Amino acid sequence: MKNIVIRIVDDDVDIRSSLEFVLRSDGWNVVSYSSGEDFLTNDILSAPGCVLLDIRMSGMSGLEVQQTMNARGISIPIIFLTGHGDLEMAVEAMKAGAYDFLVKPVDNERLLTTISRTLRKAKLPQSFRLALAQAHWDGLTTREKQILILLSEGLLNRSIAERLGLSMRTVEGHRQRSMKKLGVVNIAELNAFMQEISVN
Repeated sequence: MKNIVIRIVDDDVDIRSSLEFVLRSDGWNVVSYSSGEDFLTNDILSAPGCVLLDIRMSGMSGLEVQQTMNARGISIPIIFLTGHGDLEMAVEAMKAGAYDFLVKPVDNERLLTTISRTLRKAKLPQSFRLALAQAHWDGLTTREKQILILLSEGLLNRSIAERLGLSMRTVEGHRQRSMKKLGVVNIAELNAFMQEISVN
């Protein structure tokens, strides 16, 4: 994941610091900018990754940054950071090609899941996509891997619980956490993920 860059563009230093800490703790390579102008001028825009872009900033707004990126043909996936009053703007941003939006204050678990899903959907080079998927798989516990493999084979939670000698609640908890770690939301996405890294 070190070859993939997560950019943070936000004029609030506390938010930048908080996001940096969460992402670096999860193993991501992070670069932060205090303004849209700084990002557009100084970022290595060809590096694969995504950008967490605040929708309201002094200077260029997030929407103006997005418009500039679109005009220049910069295809870095955008995840907008919005306040509760910015949902209409967020919808406008999604129509203009943003991948997702997160409402502040950002839930850490949702942040990591959203980044994983965005990068899986983005047009990253195949080698990067495979390395990213493998890193996420390697980050699971042995029990989480066991449960996901059985899910991909078509077993239901009850059958998995019986086979592994676990309670239904334990299986459900592992299932939910591990799918979030991989950035998948249903069995179809899980199966596609497993095929991608040839797990079975």
